[in-house]
Amino acid sequence: MGSSLEKCSFVCHVLVFPIGLLLLIWVLVPDSILEEHVGLDYVPRKEYSVHVPVSALLLFLAAPLIYAGLNTTTVPKVDSMDTLQDNHTRRPKKPDGPNEGVAAFETNMTRTLPEICDLDPATLVWYHKR
Repeated sequence: MGSSLEKCSFVCHVLVFPIGLLLLIWVLVPDSILEEHVGLDYVPRKEYSVHVPVSALLLFLAAPLIYAGLNTTTVPKVDSMDTLQDNHTRRPKKPDGPNEGVAAFETNMTRTLPEICDLDPATLVWYHKR
């Protein structure tokens, strides 16, 4: 069977065609025919046939800007330590002796690689403490 994304896509495609067809009928057929022959008591103004798609298009185009604006309110400041480390930061293990850690790997190629960890910016050459 298909995934839920495929099912959702299929339902959207099946619903968009009849809705688009109803929209075209509403826009192109005069109100008098819709009221007399179809029996509709209320028909929205034809201005909405332009307002709704234009508003949807503008909202679609503005979504990345709105998302970026909301994102800037939730992230920490640039000089905050929270941009460098958090609760999931993995610090490198301190070597127990002279033959442990990265130095041991360089001298003894039979050992495995050291454990993956995050770099401490304070130990990097290009990082300057303020």
